[in-house]
Amino acid sequence: MARMYHDVYGHLRHEDGRRFYSFAGEAEPTPETLRQHAEGIAKWCRDYPQTLVSPQPRPLPKPPNFSGGLDARVEYAELAAQLDAGTFRLRAPADSPAGLIVTHCIGVCQAPIIDHGAEIWCDPRVVPEDGDFILAALPPERCEAMGEYCRRDPMLRVIYGDKVSPVMVKRLRGMGGDWFLTTNNSAFPFDHCRSLAVIRYIGPGDSNYGGGVACAAQVDA
Repeated sequence: MARMYHDVYGHLRHEDGRRFYSFAGEAEPTPETLRQHAEGIAKWCRDYPQTLVSPQPRPLPKPPNFSGGLDARVEYAELAAQLDAGTFRLRAPADSPAGLIVTHCIGVCQAPIIDHGAEIWCDPRVVPEDGDFILAALPPERCEAMGEYCRRDPMLRVIYGDKVSPVMVKRLRGMGGDWFLTTNNSAFPFDHCRSLAVIRYIGPGDSNYGGGVACAAQVDA
């Protein structure tokens, strides 16, 4: 029988002998996390009100007798191989960053596709689809769990400190009729999250993405 367990980082892991899954969990938010979450969402809404009406992923059909799995680490290794070969492309790249939301990606959970400090340009008008990198608003329960994860890792504590943004860069993936958000080592259901914009341009100076311009904000990965 398949077994479920939490690793030292609080990730829920599932092994069935065929595939390996890693699902980032939730945690009861502390009053400080709730305060930071409310402030972060309020600031985002003031700065980028156009994202409040961003289209959401379309419902997926439920396949009968689904028995597949999602291994984010394998998928990101495949993306990294594409990047090394010069064949990786965003699903819907923009010709230029003109008219797009400009921000920084803070964190390493999307590396090497989107590195810590990378400049990203995002479009709140595009319907997010499978495989897109998106800006996602996460509920406080997810932020609390991710904050706990980061506090256990010395490198991540240097990057994030004690504050986790409610707006993060994630990759959208569909599996078994449901949407998930993934990092380079974990995944969690899209439930209770919201897509704010699709990343359509990354820079500066990489031929996979385009050139660079000045940045205006920061979001966590």
